[in-house]
Amino acid sequence: MRLSTRPLPALFVAAALAAPALASADTRYAGVAGGIWLPDSGGNVKSELDNGVAGELRLGWRVHRNFALEGAIGALQADATLPPADVIETTLHSVSSTYVLLSGWAFLPLGDDAWRLGAGAGLGYYSADLKAKDPPPAGEQRASETDTGFHFGAAVRYAVTDKYGIGLEYRFVSVSPGDVDIDGAAAMLAGDYHF
Repeated sequence: MRLSTRPLPALFVAAALAAPALASADTRYAGVAGGIWLPDSGGNVKSELDNGVAGELRLGWRVHRNFALEGAIGALQADATLPPADVIETTLHSVSSTYVLLSGWAFLPLGDDAWRLGAGAGLGYYSADLKAKDPPPAGEQRASETDTGFHFGAAVRYAVTDKYGIGLEYRFVSVSPGDVDIDGAAAMLAGDYHF
């Protein structure tokens, strides 16, 4: 029996907004992250995509010195210009996705707690869109799908001050909404503000 995924986006957003509001001062944080999207090298369309871009906005709650819950909304995009099928037209594929994530993080403080190594995992709800412009007779095609998927990754974060932090993250994503494969990884630079 397959469970319906329709209420999941609202659940993700509600949890991401409610958790930080319940936290005490200095355990809540808001952040932004951006970097490169690395599509999986296997499969049909995926193997044709060049590296793309990814970015997101986050809200988090440090439930303990070494543990955090985090919600995020974001987007990714990757394109591919394929060799011309003839001298007139070039094939172009483009994959884009918007998503909502819920993640749990565990951290290992190093030294004076300014540096922290982390590992995280969670679930996401993805809306993916594939555009393909092929030479005639195929012409332009488009497919849009939604699905849930999981992610996991690692991070290193540095507390610049008590309020501001920066970090590097690498996250692997496994999700294939319908015919649109967006498996891959994101390597991002992140910044956060604790309040």
